Amino acid sequence: MVLPVPVPVPVPTLSDATRIMEVVTNNEQTEPLRQRGQNTLTPLVKRQRGLHKINKHSGVVQPITLCKTTKARKPTSEVTDTTARRRWLELQGAPKVASAGKEHSLLQIELRIIPRAELQTMLRNMDLATIRIPDGHLLTAQTDIGINLSQTRQPRRWLKGYGITMESEKTSRDVAKGLLCNVQVT
Repeated sequence: MVLPVPVPVPVPTLSDATRIMEVVTNNEQTEPLRQRGQNTLTPLVKRQRGLHKINKHSGVVQPITLCKTTKARKPTSEVTDTTARRRWLELQGAPKVASAGKEHSLLQIELRIIPRAELQTMLRNMDLATIRIPDGHLLTAQTDIGINLSQTRQPRRWLKGYGITMESEKTSRDVAKGLLCNVQVT
């Protein structure tokens, strides 16, 4: 059995290190690296950038879709309504692509991420946190329960504290007047 003759491995010298530094720092060279330079520099660059732990994906490669997103110079709270609407429409493309058309599920996740107190403040500022009982329903509740307008004041105040608003007493009287105008009292 013949043993292979060991091949001497070249040890990098100071001149090799200088040459490597010249190649790395020289921005004027535009030609591609030779294989030896590629093999020498790739591990160094990966280690410097922290890319040495990248695992190669072995699954199916998904197509890449690009969406235009403009970098804003002003916060949305300081721009005109037209600019805010344009920004919103521009951003609507990303959730559609990312969720394969089911953007409502992404919206649910986004709303769960926002803390509850902040979400309630946002809804209150947009006037969406209040529940409005339609005109005429209070009058129906009064007749079903058998109470008068003055007896609804206390529950009305209590409901208002929880963000539930309803018609005013004047509106209730106007609705009742409209319903009772055709009734003849003798």
